[in-house]
Amino acid sequence: EQVQKVKGILNDIDWENGVVNMARPADYRFIFQFKNPEIEAKVVLYELWVSPNKDKVELVIDAESKYVQLDTGKSAELFEILTGGKLSELK
Repeated sequence: EQVQKVKGILNDIDWENGVVNMARPADYRFIFQFKNPEIEAKVVLYELWVSPNKDKVELVIDAESKYVQLDTGKSAELFEILTGGKLSELK
């Protein structure tokens, strides 16, 4: 159920095309793995950065040159699903 929620958020994103150079390595990285070995699909690596104010997240799909900064609501929702923690409680 949580994987479907994350996929839903990612599918609804209006990604920007372009190469970005982030100042530091990603805070989190995640991929989706198909359970069915018959499916041959390329794995997409998502990299996630928490903004300096700790109120938003930025996502990059480096292989596809895509970038987005989510609004505070979607940032908090995605962060909580992925980590189990609250973005607003980060120090």
